[in-house]
Amino acid sequence: MNARKEEDSKSSKAGTGAKAAAGGGHREVRAVREASDSDSRRERGGNKERTGRSGSAGSTNGGRRVDPQYKKSYKLLFGVQRSIRYHSRRRAWFEFLHSATIASSLVLTGAFPIIFGDDAGVLKITSVSAAVILSIGLVVGYARKAAQHHVLSSKFAVLESKMVPLDQSNPYSNAEYEKFFAERTSLEVEEPARKNLLNALCDYELRRATRRDLDEKTMAALSKIPWRRHATAQLFSQATYVHRELKS
Repeated sequence: MNARKEEDSKSSKAGTGAKAAAGGGHREVRAVREASDSDSRRERGGNKERTGRSGSAGSTNGGRRVDPQYKKSYKLLFGVQRSIRYHSRRRAWFEFLHSATIASSLVLTGAFPIIFGDDAGVLKITSVSAAVILSIGLVVGYARKAAQHHVLSSKFAVLESKMVPLDQSNPYSNAEYEKFFAERTSLEVEEPARKNLLNALCDYELRRATRRDLDEKTMAALSKIPWRRHATAQLFSQATYVHRELKS
């Protein structure tokens, strides 16, 4: 009897020890799992933090991160290219006015006398009209303005040649940006007052030529501009319309 009791006691102690060992094993597994979950949470938090920092450091273009320095560099280059287009259009406009002035004066003083003969009244009207047209051309200075815009367009083109090529992987350094910005500012000081609507039209045209991804947006903006404003863009600045309608 005593031997059986001792054996039962030993077996119960062994069972208790096994249970304790099993319980300890479960606790160790649970601890490992908790540690693993904690590491995973910390890793996810770190990824979110890094994502947040990268998102604040630069915007994205189609899911790709765009370097803020490249955006600033591209904006500067785009402004120079827009200025080339603007001054080219102004030069062409004043050259047209200069040519039209000379042509109309020649017609009035040369063709009309031949057509109407010795009619003194017609000759007086044509002579006075030709004199007025030529006087306006001289006072306004169509040829001088055309030359001025030609020079400005050439200067901006020289500046553009210094700025290209511009690559997203290799934007301007801060020193280069400051240098190009200073040159552009010095050229803008020489400019006459800009026609705001014409400048906006040049902006849209350049976007269509260089940014095919913005084609629909650009066409939508252009479609908002009535034809009569297109026709008078060279004559009037229309700054109020541009700031109220196009930049809203």
